[in-house]
Amino acid sequence: MLRNTIRDLLFLIGIGIIGSSCSLDSEPADSHEDDPDPPFVCDGYPEHEPNDELKDYNFVNVLPVNGLPDPICARLDPFDMDDGADVFYFALQPNCGLCSILTNWVMDTHEDILPYVEFYQSSWNPLGEVDDVHLIGSFYGDPGHLEILNFYVPYQFPSKRDLYVRVTGVLGFPTEIYPYSVQYWTP
Repeated sequence: MLRNTIRDLLFLIGIGIIGSSCSLDSEPADSHEDDPDPPFVCDGYPEHEPNDELKDYNFVNVLPVNGLPDPICARLDPFDMDDGADVFYFALQPNCGLCSILTNWVMDTHEDILPYVEFYQSSWNPLGEVDDVHLIGSFYGDPGHLEILNFYVPYQFPSKRDLYVRVTGVLGFPTEIYPYSVQYWTP
């Protein structure tokens, strides 16, 4: 009987050692640190990384456009240490030599974000090379929404013939990556 008691005691001590060593090195079953981000659903033109700088833009369309094209959809990443902005490029092809293209832009995102959009335009030299890129407009919106209506984009072939749209947002205390969409059209 003493022999059975010692055997049972050793068995329980062995189970205790194995159980405690497993629990010290293992994570709880509900840990989600390594879970991938949920899939990004886009009903329009999705951004393609990298596009954080003017030289890494995503080409979207030619302006002016007929009708209401698919929206641009992307995500603002407040944890991106390279600025977190997205740059989109539009070529200009109006039916005039020296004129302006009237454009409209509407951005929708999470209400914790104050949207900010900048418009840039290249200066091209006669050899077809970009000399410089200039800021031609910047706009802040309301929390979660920005409307830019009747914005004139200058056009003069061959020196002014494109438009860069840089999209970002001001975040208070970001906790996640926020999706946004941008509708654009020419009246």
